[in-house]
Amino acid sequence: MGSQQSLHQNHGVDSRADTPGGLPNRKRKRETSEDVSTTSNIAERTPGIHGDNVEKEENLSTPSSSLSESRDYAISPQRRKRRRLSSRSLPPVFSRLWEVLNDRTAFWFSKYCFLNFLEMATARAKRTDFDSEDDVRNSILTMLDYFQKQDLDILRRGWSALSIVVGCPQRPGQLPARESGLEEDAAIISMVMQQCSDNDMIQLLGCRALRVLVCGGDRSQNASESESNDWNALHQAGVLSALTNAIRFCTEERTVQGLCVSFVAMLIKEVGEPVKQDLLHKGGVAIILQACRHWQRDAGVLHTLLCVLYQLTTRSTRQSLIDNGAITLLSCCINVHRDNKEIVELILGTMNQLSIVSETIFAGQSLVPKILALLEKYPDNETVQFFGMVLLRAAGRSDPIPLQLAAKQVVAAFKSFPDTNGVLFFSCALIWQLLQFHNNDQNEALTLLSSNGALDLVIDAVHRHNDVYGLGAVAHLILTYAWENRPMENEAATQAFGGSEDVVQLISGLEDDDFVANNGNDDNN
Repeated sequence: MGSQQSLHQNHGVDSRADTPGGLPNRKRKRETSEDVSTTSNIAERTPGIHGDNVEKEENLSTPSSSLSESRDYAISPQRRKRRRLSSRSLPPVFSRLWEVLNDRTAFWFSKYCFLNFLEMATARAKRTDFDSEDDVRNSILTMLDYFQKQDLDILRRGWSALSIVVGCPQRPGQLPARESGLEEDAAIISMVMQQCSDNDMIQLLGCRALRVLVCGGDRSQNASESESNDWNALHQAGVLSALTNAIRFCTEERTVQGLCVSFVAMLIKEVGEPVKQDLLHKGGVAIILQACRHWQRDAGVLHTLLCVLYQLTTRSTRQSLIDNGAITLLSCCINVHRDNKEIVELILGTMNQLSIVSETIFAGQSLVPKILALLEKYPDNETVQFFGMVLLRAAGRSDPIPLQLAAKQVVAAFKSFPDTNGVLFFSCALIWQLLQFHNNDQNEALTLLSSNGALDLVIDAVHRHNDVYGLGAVAHLILTYAWENRPMENEAATQAFGGSEDVVQLISGLEDDDFVANNGNDDNN
């Protein structure tokens, strides 16, 4: 009996040993049946699960550690896809909101990291053993390239830290307050640009930062008076020195040149004479002319440079421009950009200002045929016709003017602009000059101009615009010359030259208004 009990006890131990974890077989079977029931219920609730799969799941007798695998197998691909929430699975409005929130979060986190980096860079730069200026500077520039267009706070703090890293003088070793003035911000940027005048990246980002300061943020909503104050603040901050240095030293960077020259042009336009005088004091004439020579074939940069050059052409700078070869440079630019209307207008306008200095400054420049070609190319452009007539008279004093071509262009200008006082006046002045320079026994100029209808156009202009200053005096000279030199043997020609009674009355009625034809150019400073 005792042996049977011992045997029974041994059998019980063996039975428990056969079960994982030492559990009785009966209890283990109950667990397995519950797992199978759970799996079966999942399969029944999940669409797309076939009956044969359910049968296989019912026959499973797996431990609980493998239960998750069977559940994943039972869940359909569609349901697994819905578990991964993304902006694509949301309605359009919420999808956009999701993207904006993600972008905002990334931006603010990046900004936070960048500002912390600036603090550390500033602290390191104040140490005497700071020896990694290039690496830190390049890191700051890389982040400024991305951030400064989007956040004025980062722009201010980034350039302040950069000024400390590159060793700008008279800078406190701390970042500025969150809000600072435009003049202070511009002064920091200008100091960094001047300190690193040979660094193209700093010059480029500096110009972009200045543009953000004066045009971005809340300042873009200001009135014109406030915008003018902004430009005055830039000038007071010493921006002009930084810009001229960039134009002088970064000669190979087209973007830098274009931005710097554009800023100089805007400063001249918005601030006026103080900027002109400051630029001239810094050698602006030589700097701009040198840049024009370098970018002579680049229409975009040259156009902006010529705008600045035109603004610099004043009473006090004309001789300096001529001495630095401005006439030769502008003459060459006509050859390259004769098809660019805006550049042609600027060139002719600048030459017109320079022509006031002397009547012989165009000698040897072969300017007469170039101007005649421009007059023919732009017959309906008032600016080209006006300046063309002025310059043709000036250039014709040192170089011969082809009579037939000149007479053709004069008649065309009269017909195209019958009510434009400036074109009419200088066209009449050119006719009088042609009559003087081609005065010979055959009266070649008088005959040609009369046959082309030029004298009739002069008479018509005087009848309709007798109040134009100087026009009556020039017309009186022309018609008097025509009357005195009329061929008496040819009555038809006499009538064409102004021999009729009406023309005689017109000549006698014209009063000299003290105009001196040889000094017809207005001095516009």
